[in-house]
Amino acid sequence: MLKRETIGRAIPVIIVMILFLIAGCVSSPPVTEGEALYKEKCSRCHELRSPLRHTASEWPATVDRMQSKDPVWISDKEKEKILKYLQANARK
Repeated sequence: MLKRETIGRAIPVIIVMILFLIAGCVSSPPVTEGEALYKEKCSRCHELRSPLRHTASEWPATVDRMQSKDPVWISDKEKEKILKYLQANARK
């Protein structure tokens, strides 16, 4: 039989192993098309800002202004996807 002392030392090791297994199973949320477009299109001209920089109601004017600088680079369809991402993650 195993000694109590041996089992007592093994329990923390087993707990740590279980936590590592659980952590490995947790994945980050998938990147949306809007987020991918935001990173691709907006980083071309400036450092990316956090969606929390503005409220959902403030983002449309900002995105419209950015698109007007280069309408060929950001299509209307892309703009809508970017805006949807920013508004979903905006400051409350």
